[in-house]
Amino acid sequence: MSVLLQDLYNETKNLYGLKLIAGASGMGNAVNWVYIAESLAGPGYLNGGELILTTGVLCREDPNWLYSFIEGMIREKTCGLILNTGKYIQPEHITQEILSLCNTVGFPLFTMPWETAISAITHDYYGRLFTDSQRREQLDRTLLDLIHQRQDSTMLLSELEEYGYPVYQPYGLLYIHLANPAVGLPVSPLAQANRLCLSIEHKLRSLSLQSHLCYTDSYCIVLIPQQELHRMESAAHSIRDFISSQYPSLQFTIGISSRAATLANLPRAFFHARSSAMIALARGKDLLSFDDLGIFQILLSVTDKGILRDYARRHLHAAEAYDRENQSNCTEVLHQYLLHSGSIQHIAEVMYCHRNTINKKVRILRENLGYDLSDSNIRFELMLAFCIRDYLKISL
Repeated sequence: MSVLLQDLYNETKNLYGLKLIAGASGMGNAVNWVYIAESLAGPGYLNGGELILTTGVLCREDPNWLYSFIEGMIREKTCGLILNTGKYIQPEHITQEILSLCNTVGFPLFTMPWETAISAITHDYYGRLFTDSQRREQLDRTLLDLIHQRQDSTMLLSELEEYGYPVYQPYGLLYIHLANPAVGLPVSPLAQANRLCLSIEHKLRSLSLQSHLCYTDSYCIVLIPQQELHRMESAAHSIRDFISSQYPSLQFTIGISSRAATLANLPRAFFHARSSAMIALARGKDLLSFDDLGIFQILLSVTDKGILRDYARRHLHAAEAYDRENQSNCTEVLHQYLLHSGSIQHIAEVMYCHRNTINKKVRILRENLGYDLSDSNIRFELMLAFCIRDYLKISL
């Protein structure tokens, strides 16, 4: 859905006398906006994805200014730079070092003759980007309204079909939870989410993955259509690795949804993807698929959490009450007993206790509290109660 630099260049290069001189490998970059700049204003003043135009007026004062300026634009993750040449920027200013830098990192560098009016090209590009932005925002709004069930789904599904998303096809979702989107940065959470999502979009294009990404200040979702579903999990791992390398201080988790049979099933897939991300966060993981949730898949389908609370309380109450009255840890011993198939040695190692201590507490569980740990049905029910207890601790 984004305007790509390659398309913008091909459609307007003759009109404005543009010439690509370096960084051709970055022509798949999306253009977020057009910005005229003559100096570096410091980190964080750009959101990333801007196409920069400059007259290079400062080249008069420092012939080496241009190299530093381009380095700064690369750091700010802009998508390319147009040099308005012929007055301040001369051929000798565009050194081999500059061309090598742009080619190495894939930063598109263009020249445009001084005779081309900057006002003409910016007005043209603003119009193109504004039209694309309106279309994209409407698609994002429709998609978010559908997954959050804010409006009548019939109208929303019709709108999405007009945007090229057939109703009666399967889809998948990736949910990217942003725990601290603006940590350590002089920008708002939404601005940082915007910068991050532009980077993720670029990664998705590098993977040649047909998809649509939209975001809020706390999460991103990637809608994946039928023809790409077989790549959904590998794409999630690629995005996970990319975010980790590009934003090492960012805390995030990725949830992979169940398969939505049709577009109308997206709210359920969104819930599964989001729940997978939240469960991953609780488990200290950065990625988790709904298919790998085990018993939590079933628990997520229970809408009345009161039933779950009552079930866990009924099965664990005796041990928990004993612990409160005696400042003991019999509940945890019971949990470990179930996890380690009754191996006293393993329980003692995990809990850093002597075997005799564990044996004593197991006797309390059996004799004082009435837990028949020889009965497989009771062990199953107790294990389920512990799973429910862990599940209810997670904010979904």
